[in-house]
Amino acid sequence: MKKNKQLITLENLVKFFGIANGTKLFCLRYINRKKYYSILIEKLKNTFSIDIRKIRSDLNRLPLNKIGSSSKNIWVLWYQGFDTAPKVVKSNLVQLQKITRYSKYNIVCLDKNNISKYLKLPDYIIEKVKKGKITLTHLSDIIRVGLLSQYGGIWLDSTCYVKENKFNNINNYIFYTQKYKPGVSSFFNNGKWSGFFMASGRYNPVEVYLYNMFLIYWKKYDVLVDYFLIDIFLKLGYENISLLKQIIDSVPFNNSDILGDEISFKKDTWIKKLNWRKKYDL
Repeated sequence: MKKNKQLITLENLVKFFGIANGTKLFCLRYINRKKYYSILIEKLKNTFSIDIRKIRSDLNRLPLNKIGSSSKNIWVLWYQGFDTAPKVVKSNLVQLQKITRYSKYNIVCLDKNNISKYLKLPDYIIEKVKKGKITLTHLSDIIRVGLLSQYGGIWLDSTCYVKENKFNNINNYIFYTQKYKPGVSSFFNNGKWSGFFMASGRYNPVEVYLYNMFLIYWKKYDVLVDYFLIDIFLKLGYENISLLKQIIDSVPFNNSDILGDEISFKKDTWIKKLNWRKKYDL
């Protein structure tokens, strides 16, 4: 019998923090989500403080390459293969191919059979994926930051519909992501970034930091402490590494209408994050 998400969340928190603290956090998660993330992030800050300091000292030696000077790859992933992907994912890929047809951008369609061609993941990551310790969703988080740190380029979740090719507009940034104005997002990152649309130059400090944090985390632990682990790590980096804060703060507000079930585009929006389980008129 398949466990529900709440039970899995409880079990993971208990395994990570112990029965008393894990149960308290689980209850708080459904009573006061904002306080839950505040406490959780502080606990993880203490857990990984030494690792963060070590990574921080290494990041200052990295080059700040612009997106336009690195790979022209647009990375998209459907783990099972695009031939068997849902209709919305296939439609998004056709649209992306259409708008980049006469550009220098190269769309790299990733699946379980060709990921290793581009990224060599540690054996312990692969083993934990096989055992179900790392879900495919969270494997994709590791893959995206690994590829961007190694090659640079643009990562788009396969559920992202791109209305028009404005990728050249981000070439002069060293890092780019969807970003809300203050007060718009109630999420704990205040809408300063989104993992489903990220771009960077090669060896970008943000991506290198995230990739290292994922490798450190999954080498030590067998449980996912929270679904939004990539955002938690980025929050820790933003608050504790001044270079990362500077890089993220340099990203302009963009794509304010990126979420929602309707295919509508406000003036600053050219990407739409869709749900593969729903039907759209594309």
